[in-house]
Amino acid sequence: MPRSKRKAATQDFQKKKTKLGRKARPDNFTNTTVKHKQVFVPDQSRSAEQLSSTQTGLPLGDLLSRTRHHNFNTRTAAFNALTNAVKFRNATAHSALILAPALGISAAAFGLGDETPAVRTASHNFLLSLWRFVSDVRPFRSIVSTALLACLSHIRLDIRLHSARALIALLGVQRISAEQLFAETANPLESLCDMLSVTTGTKGRTVVLDAVYAICGNSSRNSVAHQSQTPSRDRTPRQRTELSSVEATLSFYYHRPRSTVTNLRGIPLCSRLSVQLATTLISRVANLTTECFPLAETRRDPAKVALLQSATQTLHQIVTMSVANVDHKPVERALILWSEEDNGARFSAPDVNLARTAIHLGMFDVCREFIISAMKVKSSVGDFEACVAEYMKGCDDVSQVLETWATRFETAAREGNMSLLSRSMKICDVVLEREDRDKTVLWQLLTCIPLAVQACTRGRKDISAEAPSNITGLIDLFSRSYRRLAGRKQDEDELEALVRKLIDVVCTQTAAFGLEEKSVDEIVGIVVAAGLITSDAVVSFVGQCFASEKAPLAERFLMGVEAVVMNNGEERLRAVAMARTLLEVNGGVSASLRSQLQRIEAAVF
Repeated sequence: MPRSKRKAATQDFQKKKTKLGRKARPDNFTNTTVKHKQVFVPDQSRSAEQLSSTQTGLPLGDLLSRTRHHNFNTRTAAFNALTNAVKFRNATAHSALILAPALGISAAAFGLGDETPAVRTASHNFLLSLWRFVSDVRPFRSIVSTALLACLSHIRLDIRLHSARALIALLGVQRISAEQLFAETANPLESLCDMLSVTTGTKGRTVVLDAVYAICGNSSRNSVAHQSQTPSRDRTPRQRTELSSVEATLSFYYHRPRSTVTNLRGIPLCSRLSVQLATTLISRVANLTTECFPLAETRRDPAKVALLQSATQTLHQIVTMSVANVDHKPVERALILWSEEDNGARFSAPDVNLARTAIHLGMFDVCREFIISAMKVKSSVGDFEACVAEYMKGCDDVSQVLETWATRFETAAREGNMSLLSRSMKICDVVLEREDRDKTVLWQLLTCIPLAVQACTRGRKDISAEAPSNITGLIDLFSRSYRRLAGRKQDEDELEALVRKLIDVVCTQTAAFGLEEKSVDEIVGIVVAAGLITSDAVVSFVGQCFASEKAPLAERFLMGVEAVVMNNGEERLRAVAMARTLLEVNGGVSASLRSQLQRIEAAVF
């Protein structure tokens, strides 16, 4: 028979066996852990079509939550969908992101430090798209600046370089200045200075240098704009003391009191540089410039050319904005190496940046040969004319540079090279403002200006289209040069001959038809001072003004004629005869011009 199975008696209290290596919990132990799950409550007041994005069909909130998904493909797709929602201006998603951009900017700023390059690029594009459309980005500056500073100090170099690119792009949009962006956080130049010492690739160094230049250039532009727009107010002695103490003692740190942050909002980032950090930054940028010498080898590699361009423009910007007690010896060594090379026959934008840096430091001997040799070349680069103007303002001995520039101006006038002529005219104001004016250069200018005006008007049917701006500048230059040389009896005949040339060019070719009133007044003043207001060319030109219904132009010339009538002399008689002739020939003139001619005719002898 089978054995009968009996049920074991159940015990009221059973002793649990503990596993090996674990201690038994006490009898009064209470488990306090809390487990929770996110509850998703769908929005029933709106339809799914209203909440959908542009292409994916997912709600906007779902896309924002997917930007922190564990899968990088999902994160990338979410950022791309958000970017499309902003770009394509979907009726609901676009309005929701623009009107309430805090969640979108936070998600994009968090994505800048992602470990996957594709996610960083997608978040970067989304942040730029949203940054352009938001009306006021200042409330969100702390979010973006904190994320950028965290990425600039990241342990991974690729994340740091990508954050530098994002910084360049954000400042390039010009929605907010660098001072406003980093007003409540640390100065990013410290992290960028550290990156220059650890970055080895040419492209990586170029990105870091461009980021430094973007911050410094943005700071200088906004500081100048702020000074020009904001009226100057006298500070109290206490306010001046507080501001000077903040500028002198401030160094880089990440946690600042609220009062210090408030005082720093009007101070440019570069003036907040400590002397030690500014010296280090200048030294590292100057060393990068030195590595690019000799220039003959650098110009064969486009990547090295880009590095040299970024290094030189950044160096010039930092040296210009740094305080006086910063050590500039590395910069001086780089400039001396640059001057020892044969860079006159072929020059580029880096050469101009180095020359401007040398001029700012007062090293005029270093860049003199470069400026003279560069002006002999017909082509020009960027800010070369500004470089020559700075040299003429700062240097005492500019005789060689003036002679070379005058020859350049004369060549452009005789050949009719309008591009070269326009570039050469930018230095004319500096030439005339110098106290030690060279009479030879002024005579050379006066000789060339009629030829330059003729070059502006040659072969143009519509004079008022492009040439008036150049002609106006030339006539103004002629007037100022004429006033400098007028009053010397030994030069009267030569000055009269030059004025006759100008009258022939302006009046014969009807170039004055497209001039402004200021330029016409300049011509009338020159002609009256030279005693040629009643010359045959002027009389014929006034008659053409009557025939062409250019009454305002004729009136301005007749004002000069009327001024001559008030004086005694032979020209007074010619002015009266001119008025009588014009009244007889032109019977259909306006009432104002007729009364003006009658006043001239009725002059009492």
